[in-house]
Amino acid sequence: MILNILIIENESIVGLHLKKTLQAMGHNVLIVVSNAIDAIKVFQKSRVDLLISDINIDGDINGAECSLNLQKVYRMPVIFITGYRDNETLKQASLVDFVGYLVKPFRQDELETMVNLAILKIKA
Repeated sequence: MILNILIIENESIVGLHLKKTLQAMGHNVLIVVSNAIDAIKVFQKSRVDLLISDINIDGDINGAECSLNLQKVYRMPVIFITGYRDNETLKQASLVDFVGYLVKPFRQDELETMVNLAILKIKA
């Protein structure tokens, strides 16, 4: 199953690496954005099957809050990729029904496993 994926990542090098990795896996990366406002615009214009989001993103709304709000409307799986694993960040993420939480730097096989979990969730 080929997924349409939106990436929210404010570190351009990480975003580019994610995009290339996901494309090599055969998926369609719609775009890499750095903030919630741009992410919302993508959802309004395109079908997004999977959201991959950093938690610490540009703007007033963090990645966890953005993911939660988008998930309420569009009901898609979420994978978090972040450099944070402190209790406050985990507490924010726990409000979202996510299929994966990867800590940077992530390994490609870990990302692939999380994407495959998302596919199973979509099919179910």
